[in-house]
Amino acid sequence: MRGHGRNLTHIYVTHGHGDHLFGIGQVTAAFPGVRAVATAGTVAGARLQTADDYIEGFWGRLFPGQIPDAVVPDEMEGDRILLEGHELRVIETGHTDTAGGTVLWAPDAGLVVAGDVVYNNTHMYLAETDAASRAEWVAALRRVQALGADHVVAGHKHPDHDDDPVIVQQSIDYLADIEKTLASTADAVEFYRTMLARHPHRANPGSLWGAAKTLKPSK
Repeated sequence: MRGHGRNLTHIYVTHGHGDHLFGIGQVTAAFPGVRAVATAGTVAGARLQTADDYIEGFWGRLFPGQIPDAVVPDEMEGDRILLEGHELRVIETGHTDTAGGTVLWAPDAGLVVAGDVVYNNTHMYLAETDAASRAEWVAALRRVQALGADHVVAGHKHPDHDDDPVIVQQSIDYLADIEKTLASTADAVEFYRTMLARHPHRANPGSLWGAAKTLKPSK
């Protein structure tokens, strides 16, 4: 941004997961005066994820010594950000891969910044979901689809793929396959292998294995 002569005014945080929060401090240091903002639901999730016990018990174990001092975004007033005369609209999506999900819609650019509501050719994070919340997620994806965006930027993206809005339907299809596979498999290993066979080219199979262990726990 600085190399292109841009003046950054806001950091918008789509949801409260730590991997979307921990870089805020570095960005605000690079752009003095920038403000990190989010909805009330995202701020609540951020406070949970940045608490010492969560950082030490989860993020710190995954990335020892690498988690910077956490910054919680400010709760925004209203649901719009004005950028150089263009309106950016916050759309709350309910429970997607976590509670309090949102997307940011830039209608003048035909652009959806989708956070973790939409996944781009990576296995979706499902550890915080159940059947009801996954149905809510599908409904949220259909609302995003109805916007008719030209570009959809996902929070988790296969590096070889672009921001084609077809990824919204692909995310819907993936969740449908999750339900079919849950119903037709006996345990976590069978679930994992079946989903991997159905989606062999998606990145991050570790996320799929995490889903398998959560959704098909050993009895």
